[in-house]
Amino acid sequence: KRLGWSIADYSEKDGRIEARAPSFWFGQVSDVVIRVEPAGSGSRVDARAQSEQGDTDFGRNIALLQMFFRELNR
Repeated sequence: KRLGWSIADYSEKDGRIEARAPSFWFGQVSDVVIRVEPAGSGSRVDARAQSEQGDTDFGRNIALLQMFFRELNR
């Protein structure tokens, strides 16, 4: 929520968060899915972001994931 995303669905049991991330300028919305699963003595995080409309996101989706991982590693 600190990133300005709205949570669409989540499952603590499954280690999954689904969110929508609206763009400030053009109202473009990206769907973000984050999965966390145990891996050895730690965890593995799998994340993806995809625009709901259009083929080109001008790098926005990777920027969303980079923001998430920066926040995660704080």
